[in-house]
Amino acid sequence: MPFEPSEAAGTAFDGIPVIAGGFTALWQKCVHLGCRVPWCASSQGFECPCHGSKYNAHGEYFAGPAPRN
Repeated sequence: MPFEPSEAAGTAFDGIPVIAGGFTALWQKCVHLGCRVPWCASSQGFECPCHGSKYNAHGEYFAGPAPRN
């Protein structure tokens, strides 16, 4: 989706530069075994149904057997 350069906000969220009103793209695949990782509304994150690895809304690993983000 095109936008004017003046619309890009030089902001950051948790140290990650973002564009105001923009999108975040994630690869919904667990790095442990490659299972698809669906969004879990109750935990507001992604949870792997194969072995329970958990990722926050930015795709950062925080629990389970996955070795990294």
